[in-house]
Amino acid sequence: MRRAADATMAGIRAAAALVRPGVDERTLQGEFERACREAGAQSIPFTPIIKSGPNSLWPWRVLAAHYNRRNRTLQDGDLVIFDVGCEINGYVSDVGRTFPVNGAFTEIQREKLLVSTRAAEAVIAAVRPGVTLRELTRVAYDAIPDEEAPYMQTPSFFGHHIGLSTGDPSLLDEPLAPGMVFTIEPWYYNHDLGVSVFVEEVVLVTEEGAEVLTDALPRDPEALEELVP
Repeated sequence: MRRAADATMAGIRAAAALVRPGVDERTLQGEFERACREAGAQSIPFTPIIKSGPNSLWPWRVLAAHYNRRNRTLQDGDLVIFDVGCEINGYVSDVGRTFPVNGAFTEIQREKLLVSTRAAEAVIAAVRPGVTLRELTRVAYDAIPDEEAPYMQTPSFFGHHIGLSTGDPSLLDEPLAPGMVFTIEPWYYNHDLGVSVFVEEVVLVTEEGAEVLTDALPRDPEALEELVP
C-alpha cells in the first residue's frame, strides 16, 4: 500500500508539472500513467479521473457517459482535479488533488479548497482504533461551515476502505482497527459559483491513531501552486 501510494504521488507530481493553459486532459492522464509505471506500478486499477473547468463540476459517472467530454483543453483560470491511483503487486491506491491551471488559485478557489482540506484534516486527527466511519462523518461535518454543507458530495462518509480494490465499500459501523486502510475524500461541488475542489488521502489506522500514506504530497493551496509551472 505504501509503494502504491508513493507511485501515485510520483505520477501526480509528474502530471502537475505539465499543467498549463492549452494542455488537454488526456495528455495529463498519459503522463500520470507513465510516471506511475516508471515508479513500479504494473497496472492502473481504474481510468484516471482528470477533469478541468466545467468538467470538474460533475462526478465521473456523469462525464463517462459523454465520450467527447473527457478530453477538455485546460484554460486560464480553470481548476483541474486529479482522482487517480495505481496498482503494485495487487495493492491499490486512490489519491486526489486540485491544481490551478495558471499556477495561482483565486481567492474564492482557495477558500473552497480549504473547506475540503480542513474537513479531511479534522477526520485524520480523529482517527483511532475503535472509531467508526459513521462517527468520522460527524467529525467531517463539524468541520464544514453550515453554509457549505449543501455543496458537499454526499451526506455519508467521504471515502471508502481500500486494499486489493479501490471499490471497497464504506463499512460505516465497523470499528476501525490497526492495519485497516481507507480513504478520506471530501468532494465539494458548487454549481452556483462554478467551483469544484477535491482532496483525497490514503490513511492507515495505527495503534495510536492514523498515518497518512499520502502525506508527502501537499494539500495546502500554496504548496499545490508550487507544483504547477
